[in-house]
Amino acid sequence: MTLANPAGLALLGLAIPIVLLHILRPRRQSVTVNSTFLWRALERPVSSASPWQKLRWSALLIAQLLAVILLALAVARPVRLEAAELSEHTVFIIDASGSMSALDGNPDRLHSAIDRAIALRDELPTGGIASIVIASDHPRVVLTTSDDEEEFASALRTVETTAGHPDFAGAFSLAESLDTSSAQIGFVLISDG
Repeated sequence: MTLANPAGLALLGLAIPIVLLHILRPRRQSVTVNSTFLWRALERPVSSASPWQKLRWSALLIAQLLAVILLALAVARPVRLEAAELSEHTVFIIDASGSMSALDGNPDRLHSAIDRAIALRDELPTGGIASIVIASDHPRVVLTTSDDEEEFASALRTVETTAGHPDFAGAFSLAESLDTSSAQIGFVLISDG
């Protein structure tokens, strides 16, 4: 299991003020008296509690700490990654934003993504079909429901990076529009982020 947003664990720091509030909460000794009638003339605030108390565990403290832990875990978004089989109709969404032209791939990130897509294409089930959507500033479809490996590879080789940011929402909308009722659809996003 991994965390999609590990920085969310910083919210565990909220436990410190909660513990401090429970330590600084004044606790006075309870004393049973017969009557307070004679003390009414002394009606003035009296403080006999010491500011620092020993931490005493209570149901309220445990509930508050548990709430902080659950909040931190929710923000950190734990995820479990599993290998999944490709669908009968797999739509490959290739990121073609400007960051994909960085030269830390072979020779750049885009070509590494293309090589990865070609390798994944070989894992399609028998009779499987593939489509390609390019996620750029203006998403577009470059291949629709093809069962030919050569056509798939040649369509990928035409992809070039663009200077803008990718419109992933538009790319996923295009990918969903390629759904055919004849085959189960799945999506593969290949990106540098």
